[in-house]
Amino acid sequence: RHLQRRPQDRRPFLRPCVGVAGAGDDPGAPAAKSEGERQGRQGRRPDPRRHRRRRSGVRPPPLRRRGEGEVEEDVEKYAEQLLVLAHAYRVPWLKLWCQEAIGSRLTPGTVVDALQLADLCDAPQLHLRCMRLLAKEFRAVERTEAWRFLRDNDPWQELDVLRQLHDADMRRRKWRRKRAEQKVYMELSDAMDILRHICTEGCTEVGPVGQAPTKSPCPAYATCRGLQLLIRHFSLCKSRASCPRCQRMWQLLRLHAALCRVPDGHCNTPLCTQFKLKEQQKEAVSASVAAKAGDGSDGRWGLLVKKVKAVSVMSSLGKRSSPSQCCRA
Repeated sequence: RHLQRRPQDRRPFLRPCVGVAGAGDDPGAPAAKSEGERQGRQGRRPDPRRHRRRRSGVRPPPLRRRGEGEVEEDVEKYAEQLLVLAHAYRVPWLKLWCQEAIGSRLTPGTVVDALQLADLCDAPQLHLRCMRLLAKEFRAVERTEAWRFLRDNDPWQELDVLRQLHDADMRRRKWRRKRAEQKVYMELSDAMDILRHICTEGCTEVGPVGQAPTKSPCPAYATCRGLQLLIRHFSLCKSRASCPRCQRMWQLLRLHAALCRVPDGHCNTPLCTQFKLKEQQKEAVSASVAAKAGDGSDGRWGLLVKKVKAVSVMSSLGKRSSPSQCCRA
């Protein structure tokens, strides 16, 4: 049996206004919202994710802050991608971080790709680390597939890498040569000091005329003994013109005369005055006469004297303890 609605029941259902007197007030019901709150809620755009979550019944996971260790792991894992993004969006601190992460795990197999990435993203620190690894393990890099691909498809990049490696090798050789020359100048400066010590104070085997040799060795006895033996051989040798050891002693005596500051007649070193007079006579001769004579070793000899003099001055300044002593020097 169907139920029939009465005419008075066909009117729409009216919800009582909450908070209005005479409309079914409820003391426990919340207060009615103001006009500003209703307008703000009507103008707010609904979040589609909120309704989707309600329909699916899945609760979103709680938000949490990522730790510093997790961020570092992600940077190390996606360092190449982050370097490109940091270069595109100009994030300098992230760019430095990515360069450090990529450079710390460079290998001969990945250095070519990292070098191309450094050139594209303008990463100088990464480029420098790649070039150092290439210079150190170039033989291993040559056997990799990345280098063969670079050689076949980008010869200009290969030429640039080889040019930089060649320049680095030339700089390294030049630095080694200069270091070896500096070592020779230091040894000659020490030899001049020891020769002055032998001819002025004397040592265990050789000493000045009229003075007995000392029994106790000097602090630099290893070098001093070799020079004493050379002096003894020079004094007893019959063929000084052709003997290589005597020629070496001649050069040491000539170098001492060029560096000696003692007035003539007061230096105890043998042949010091004679060498000084000879050098003065050479300076008096004009440059044209010296060129005709074919003596081309004077320029190199003068350069050697300047270098040894500079090294001896620097070593004497390093041995002084107070600034006043340095000023007196």
